[in-house]
Amino acid sequence: MKTLRRDKTDFLSYIVCIVACVVMVGWVFQASVVVQIHPSFAPMQFNTALCFQLVAASLVSRGVFSLYLSAVCLILAGGSGMQYVFDTDSGLDLLFVTPEIVTQTSHAGRMAPNTSLMFVAVSLSRLFLVRPQPGSARVLLSLTLSSTGVVICVSALIGYFMSIEIAYGWFDLTRMAVHTAICGLALSFSLYMKGCRELYHAVQLRKTFLSLSVLLASIFTTLYVWNLILEYESDVISKKLKVDAAIQIRAIESEFDEVLSKLESIERFFAASENVSREEFEVFVQPYLSRTSPLMAVDWSPRILESQREQFEAEISPFSSAGLKQLDENRKLTSHQGAEIYFPVAFTLPEDFTELAYGFDHYSDQLRKTVMDRAAETGEVLMTEPFQLFRSPVTEHSSMDFLAVVPVYKNTAGQDEKREREHVSGFLIGVLRLSQVVKHALSELGLKGIILKFDAKFDSGEWRPIYQNYNDSNTSFDAIALLKDIEKEAKAGVPLNIAGRELRVRYSPSSNYLIANRSALPDSVFLISFMMSLSIVLWILYLTSKNEALAKATDARTKFLANMSHEIRTPINGVLGMITLLQDTDMDEEQQEMAEVVNYSAESLLALVNDILDYSKIEAGHLVLDPIPFELRDHLKNIEKMFQVRAKEADLDLFVIIDPDVPEHINGDPDKLRQVLLNLLSNAVKFTPAGGSVTLHISLESLAQDTTRLKFSVKDTGIGIEKEKQEKIFDAFSQADQSTSRVYGGTGLGLAISCNLVELMNGELHLDSAVGKGSTFYFSADFETLTESQEHDDVDDIESISSRFRSKNLSILLAEDNLINQSIAVRMIEKEGHDVTVVSNGQQAVDVAQEKSFDLILMDIQMPVVDGLEATRKIREDVKGKTVPIIALSAHNLQGDKDRFCRENLMDDYLMKPYKREDLLRLLKRLEQRAPVAFELP
Repeated sequence: MKTLRRDKTDFLSYIVCIVACVVMVGWVFQASVVVQIHPSFAPMQFNTALCFQLVAASLVSRGVFSLYLSAVCLILAGGSGMQYVFDTDSGLDLLFVTPEIVTQTSHAGRMAPNTSLMFVAVSLSRLFLVRPQPGSARVLLSLTLSSTGVVICVSALIGYFMSIEIAYGWFDLTRMAVHTAICGLALSFSLYMKGCRELYHAVQLRKTFLSLSVLLASIFTTLYVWNLILEYESDVISKKLKVDAAIQIRAIESEFDEVLSKLESIERFFAASENVSREEFEVFVQPYLSRTSPLMAVDWSPRILESQREQFEAEISPFSSAGLKQLDENRKLTSHQGAEIYFPVAFTLPEDFTELAYGFDHYSDQLRKTVMDRAAETGEVLMTEPFQLFRSPVTEHSSMDFLAVVPVYKNTAGQDEKREREHVSGFLIGVLRLSQVVKHALSELGLKGIILKFDAKFDSGEWRPIYQNYNDSNTSFDAIALLKDIEKEAKAGVPLNIAGRELRVRYSPSSNYLIANRSALPDSVFLISFMMSLSIVLWILYLTSKNEALAKATDARTKFLANMSHEIRTPINGVLGMITLLQDTDMDEEQQEMAEVVNYSAESLLALVNDILDYSKIEAGHLVLDPIPFELRDHLKNIEKMFQVRAKEADLDLFVIIDPDVPEHINGDPDKLRQVLLNLLSNAVKFTPAGGSVTLHISLESLAQDTTRLKFSVKDTGIGIEKEKQEKIFDAFSQADQSTSRVYGGTGLGLAISCNLVELMNGELHLDSAVGKGSTFYFSADFETLTESQEHDDVDDIESISSRFRSKNLSILLAEDNLINQSIAVRMIEKEGHDVTVVSNGQQAVDVAQEKSFDLILMDIQMPVVDGLEATRKIREDVKGKTVPIIALSAHNLQGDKDRFCRENLMDDYLMKPYKREDLLRLLKRLEQRAPVAFELP
């Protein structure tokens, strides 16, 4: 069995191991700087660091020991996660240390739930990779799990970066530490890379990086879309919060008004009465007091002069033997030192609420005195600044209290009412507790979860917080956080003016409020996007693993085709070369005609070999046209000569009809056109019985200034094709039926090639056929229109080039290992008047080039000892070889060969075998234009 190979990502495991060791030591010695990174961040728990140690050690170890380490980590991390699921405490969190740092931690010592999930994923991923089978389901599962770890950790890091707390903390549970996320990402990525190597069996890592790029892009896209939805939902909740907060603040304001209205009702009772007894006070005031009422107590403090002090103390002696009292400098009760005017408590309800009670002079306290004087002068109900009554019961939700001061004037019935200080007969003092006002006001609204923070302006002009109705850290719903849209308004607060006292209310949402008003849309989008991200990555991995065998087969086929191309073109080069040399000799007319037919047939064979051997180019869409000027009628005449012999043997009539308006000279790819027509005519002759006919018709479809569109049709009187089988014959390696190949032969490749070639010429191959009546294949093709001067450019150019280079004796080095190709090339070059030096391998070419200077080097690619590519590099290294033109000679004709030879190996041009005299002359002209020094003519 195969074990996991070591690779370069192991260094990540060592780094994580070091970090985990440092954190564990930090817990032992209480070094918070390594445990917590920042005081506001969650710490990396001891168990988390231990799990990092286990996984990292598992990644760099082998065999069964690696399995044991991963299993221990799985148990430890899974146990922590199960405690969250079942809401239990197994003591696993405090097994090793007792934590002192609990920032952003719901359970002391317990790793975050997303950390637990990450460790479960990477542990299982490592277990699947202990003894993998390349390309097996175990490797795919490992990649899925390691991708999950990557997603969790990247999401946490992005959450820290973008302040999206829900990305690194789930609900109100422990948060993932920032260095936990970094270490987890390193381990997950390392596992992911190991899985990719096992899956691809050491193929190009660019596929791995493609998968990882898609994964990371999906994560970022998911978080971005999720954040947008959160922003939208935040805006919706913000608007609702503003409305709900306004309703609550209005209810609180109304509650204050109602309480003050009660005090004013009591004031009217006192103002209308000449003298109010204690019994009347209790009967009238008691209904306004209750256990839930914000009005905690009511005091009646009549106006008492110094001369009336003894009488007043005698009246209250049953309730307070100490007489009149006041507050000393330490705000403790003491006997009153005397004054001109007193406003002591004569009646109070409830009597058990305060120890001050009877005899306490409100007017002796400067804060109260200021408010009482202003109330007496204005006749309005005023409130003192808030303070904590030492006599008030303190509870969890207690708040500061206010004293509402209501002036009561002497009964002036029948006279103009006078609201002046000297007409005040006393004051009603109401004790208002803010917490009770808020609770009573909000009790019937049903709006819960809004945090209201009250500030009051004190007489010194300073604003101070006095009460908050709801305690909440606002951390469990992290994505919306403080709702940025209302943050400024919440800080400014809503102003309230209650009985002359300035208050303001700042509001914000609690976690309960946000949870109650949020929707499941953001989490649903996050989950769906997350699953889609994993699906995309798995699909890429599946395709790359599935196509690996196909890629290897394609590579083998490409190498085979390259070798076959070389082996087949080499003899064809000999045939064409010898025919070319033969045509230059003295022959009679019949011999010349036979040589032309043989030459044309060899060229047709070469074109057929090109398309068959390079069919992969057609499949990949890399087949391109090579347009040149040519004479159409001469081209068609040669085709006719080829098929006249076959038609005569098959007892068929062959007709080639060219309409008179068809141009004589056009610019296009004659080889591709010939290949299509040869395929169509060959099929027509093959499938037409004796006595029938085959007709090739060429007509002009349209003529423009730049483009000539011709229509070609091949009609036969053969067997015809059934309608339901007509489309099938255009597929590669397909024929109408199996009997066709047995009776008529053929591979079924010709029409597939022809379709692609016609498409390159901006046309489409069509078929009209009927069984027993024959078939017509037709297509239209675009060609470049030539001007009258351009029609003779090609011939004139070849003649002028030949004459031009005959006048200069060039020294040419030919590196060619095939004797026939050597003979052909030497005769062509010497016929043009140049000197040729011949070598049979690349090393000889290097040695000769270093000894002698040449005007041109023709370098075969495939040679023994040293091939042409390496020989070119060595020649370029020498001073003499830096400027000499070097031409690649090759029978290879695959996609990218020319670029590979010329760009990567410093060759100047490329001449494909078999080549003609015209090809060599055109090449010399191109080199002269690019390198005038080397080809300067006398």
